[in-house]
Amino acid sequence: MNFKEIKERLKTQNNRATADPIFIVYDWERIPTSSDYSDKSMFCDSEGKIAENREELISFLKDNDCCSEMPDGIEDKDDDDLIKWIKENGKDDVDKTYYIEKKVFINVFFTEKSADDFIAQNHYHYTKQVHTYVNCLWRNPEMQFIREMIMSGKLDETTGA
Repeated sequence: MNFKEIKERLKTQNNRATADPIFIVYDWERIPTSSDYSDKSMFCDSEGKIAENREELISFLKDNDCCSEMPDGIEDKDDDDLIKWIKENGKDDVDKTYYIEKKVFINVFFTEKSADDFIAQNHYHYTKQVHTYVNCLWRNPEMQFIREMIMSGKLDETTGA
């Protein structure tokens, strides 16, 4: 990558109707909370998340022989009764965990292509909700200056370390 390539991308990319755009990569993280603050939940054991919902939990239990014989009507139990049954039948570390989702800054790029390439190369570190967001460099004279220097071609002959 050199300044000429970055300049070409800056001049030809879709700026998403934004002056002096900067492309930010965000992801989401789950913060445990109480059922008083969120309706979102998942099922976890001592090693982490095992299921997003009741159907996935029942599937997990069947696939991993975690409990004794699954009784008829297990799918009809509410979450509390299902957890109680699971604990009584061999897997005492399963709980329903409530959470909120918080947007997390990951990185920032001059071009959308670089942001997209970053996500493609590092997708295994992030959730399926990782995405780019465009923002402007309004009232950020340092970044506007750097962006303008790249776009003007004054840095074309400069090489990176």
